[in-house]
Amino acid sequence: MSNEPLKRIAVGDAGHPVPAVRKSKGRAFEISRSDKTRPTLFPKGDDIGYLHWRLHEAEREFVGARQGDFFGTDEELFDAYRKAYQSLDDISVDVKSPDGSYNLGENVTPLEGVNLIEDWLKSRGLWRFSDE
Repeated sequence: MSNEPLKRIAVGDAGHPVPAVRKSKGRAFEISRSDKTRPTLFPKGDDIGYLHWRLHEAEREFVGARQGDFFGTDEELFDAYRKAYQSLDDISVDVKSPDGSYNLGENVTPLEGVNLIEDWLKSRGLWRFSDE
């Protein structure tokens, strides 16, 4: 076991946006940092900062760096999030809007959260299917 301290990233009142603000740029579901109506992930547990860091760390390989763009279809972006989160079933999240407008799920895995957000975006017409 390493003696290195655990890494942490503060979550804040906006939660962990999926997709990330930067990754949504130019898409039908583009979001701004000030939009508190979109459902996002809120990690649950004793060390939320560490759980949040784990979400970011898992995304790195499949979704890319936090500040970078994602050059693929909406479907490919959400598939990348699913791949990133497939081994994080020990983390529980609530999927809700920061302002309380929507509550899509409680105590679900990040992978389940991605699916809930995708379904929500599609139900509101905020999705470009790859054959469009």
